[in-house]
Amino acid sequence: MTRTPTDRGYAFIKNNLDGTKTVYVAGAVAGTQPVDVFATHFSRPGVQITPGVHTVPAGDMVRTSGIVHVTSTDGDFVLIRGLRSGPGPILGA
Repeated sequence: MTRTPTDRGYAFIKNNLDGTKTVYVAGAVAGTQPVDVFATHFSRPGVQITPGVHTVPAGDMVRTSGIVHVTSTDGDFVLIRGLRSGPGPILGA
């Protein structure tokens, strides 16, 4: 599967009138608005949110409650994944 580089930030998801979704990736949140948007995935056919990622209302959008990884996948879908927790691989083992 081909993916774009992964962005890391708060994901804001907007439903467009034509049934597509636009995802904004922001560095911060102010109330219900994204702040410091550094990536936008325009008019995508869908968004996949992995289990464990929580969303909350944000005006006319929904946003993730925390920082996530956002990637475009084949078929122009957007994948939103939670940040990994735990120690990760042990180097030199």
